[in-house]
Amino acid sequence: MTLTSASGPAAVDVATDGAVDVAVSLPAQPDSVPRARQYVRRHVPGLDGELRERAEQVVTELVGDLLPHHPDGRLLLRIAARGGTVRLVVHDGSGRSRQRTGAPGGAFAWRWALVVAMSDRHGVDAGDDGRGTTLWCELDAGGGPPAPQPAGGAPALAPPAAPAGRTPSPGLGALLGGAVTFEQACGAVLDHLRETVPMGFWAITRYDGHRQVSVHVRDEVYGTQPGDGHDWDASFCKRMLAGAPAIAPDAMAVPAYAGAGVSRLLPIGSYVAVPLLGADGRVFGTVCGLDPAVRDASLTRHAPLLQLVGTLLSALLQREQLAVRLHRAAGEARREAETDALTGLANRRGWQRLLDGAGQRWRDPVCVAVVDLDGLKRANDTLGHAAGDDLLRRTAEVLRAHLREQDVLARLGGDEFGVVLPAAPGPGAEEVVRQLRSALRARGIAASVGVGTRAPGGDLAEAWERADRAMYADKRRNRAGSAGGHRDLGAAS
Repeated sequence: MTLTSASGPAAVDVATDGAVDVAVSLPAQPDSVPRARQYVRRHVPGLDGELRERAEQVVTELVGDLLPHHPDGRLLLRIAARGGTVRLVVHDGSGRSRQRTGAPGGAFAWRWALVVAMSDRHGVDAGDDGRGTTLWCELDAGGGPPAPQPAGGAPALAPPAAPAGRTPSPGLGALLGGAVTFEQACGAVLDHLRETVPMGFWAITRYDGHRQVSVHVRDEVYGTQPGDGHDWDASFCKRMLAGAPAIAPDAMAVPAYAGAGVSRLLPIGSYVAVPLLGADGRVFGTVCGLDPAVRDASLTRHAPLLQLVGTLLSALLQREQLAVRLHRAAGEARREAETDALTGLANRRGWQRLLDGAGQRWRDPVCVAVVDLDGLKRANDTLGHAAGDDLLRRTAEVLRAHLREQDVLARLGGDEFGVVLPAAPGPGAEEVVRQLRSALRARGIAASVGVGTRAPGGDLAEAWERADRAMYADKRRNRAGSAGGHRDLGAAS
């Protein structure tokens, strides 16, 4: 089966056994996320419904996260399905995803760090071949999260070529290539150092403010396990950072080390170490090597390698820490941008994102309700905008108090509120709406309400439109039937 990368419509090759392999090019446009989801729905129609929904959700998350950070505004999406398995590939194809400057802080270093963080967050695999970044995973009918690919299992996507994959311990060569996380690089570095530098103990250690803890360990002499540690003040590494030699072939010949408390816990003949620095410039920990035997002066020839290791690990650490900060900041900014300041509910932007993406995780039945206040303008005109704001806040409080835990509430703007009612068939939704009407009326709040149900295979946006039409029909009935049948909205307490 041949995969052809397309710049316009999807290029598809369907085999006789029903397998599908399709590649599409996605520009950075507002509709790219729903388009990606529609490609999944269109090209894998024979899948189990739950598996298809999972595939749509993963594509929505990956494309939605990667598009805003893409400098060239175009992604390649590949969907391959065979039997009960779907393979999803997203490639940024920018040719500039990482700038190989040889030092942290390159112009696009933050983007590579962000992709690594996305890989960990979404449970998918990631790689970079210098021409673009690729995220990929496989989903199957057995359920569970996306499964990272095995070693050497990176997908073929042309053009450009995808990375060759990652192994649990890829070695220093892969570390230099940059296609690894900090955690993987730690294991690779220790394996390399164990084979290269004659020390019986190697560890990546973490300084937690009080203790030095071994996080990754390769120990053939002391029996140290990950999580073991000792007081920082007793460590050799604290003294190394204060100016003691970073390479000590005869550690006990160095007064600073001979007097350290750890020398009374372990027989240490020789010592090497290099610091690891976090994004804030503070010491994160060290790469530390120990051995009971005294070494000769040739141990010092490994100084360039140790410096390189420290620089590379620090760069990876700093990029991942920066990615976490960026992700948190982006999340906080998105929450602020998607929150109505008056009521604390999701606003229309947040509501739209829910309809575009997250709602796909809900199976049928799902209903949408629209609640529109009948007297906000009258309250604003007769009692002032402060009274109108108070009416909106009270309405939000009533709706929140009488909705179920799984329901989603948003203020859509002006006097309109939206509610998503998952796992609520028509009669169940009508009962929820009846309770809302009763609760609002008890607080003197007149409102028109409409309900729409998502049709099988449909989406929440269609249900919202039906609910909106039903709400306006309810509003016409209210106006015609009892124009004065409710208490004055602005005066209600």
